[in-house]
Amino acid sequence: MLHYEISLCASAVRHHLWKDLINSAKQNNDIPYEIVLVGDVKPDFELPNNVKYLYSPVKPAQCWEAAIRNSSGRYVSITADDAEYLPFSIKNMVDFMDKQESKKTVGAFQTIENGNLITESHFFKGRRMAPFFVFDRNYYFEIGGADRRFIGGMWENDIIMRVHEDGGSVEICENAFVSVDHLRKHNATSRSCEWHWKYSWPLLERLWENPDKRVDELQKIEDENILLFSQDEKGYW
Repeated sequence: MLHYEISLCASAVRHHLWKDLINSAKQNNDIPYEIVLVGDVKPDFELPNNVKYLYSPVKPAQCWEAAIRNSSGRYVSITADDAEYLPFSIKNMVDFMDKQESKKTVGAFQTIENGNLITESHFFKGRRMAPFFVFDRNYYFEIGGADRRFIGGMWENDIIMRVHEDGGSVEICENAFVSVDHLRKHNATSRSCEWHWKYSWPLLERLWENPDKRVDELQKIEDENILLFSQDEKGYW
């Protein structure tokens, strides 16, 4: 049974930022939504009823996938624990997705990263990417979810490339905004970010040497022990 209109799902370890995320999400969004947070740092405060935390020591990409699989929204979206939503944005996104005729349409929030609006310039090999993507729940699982070889980022871009390969599209919701400030809120030059560029980016490049056709088949993350052990390469986690 689906209890929420949309699930915002995150790999999350910076619990000192969660209140900002939670408070921003509830601004003028009079629809049922939930936030699902997965990571190995437990919150030191009580969470609202529509915010779910699951403890897991696994790598970030797998945390995101576990969050989505443990969500219950009609739409599933990725978020981050340093994200803040502008008023009405979540409701506006749900209304936008409800107007789409194809389940293969993926929504993209207008994304402000480190003070810059990046949505219109977010492309990979000529294909539009979808920062803070929003999927029809059933289509997300049809497309296969995250590939187990990814560690931190870039898994989401691989998914969007598979959407394009499948004849789908990415559409920007013009009145739904989310902001992240990596430089102010956490260390964007950490060893994990270094691994992100030395491993995950080259993997994405290799998988999509031909942007029209993935070079090999998806290696799905298995449900068994998804919250207990990192599957495949785990980097620093």
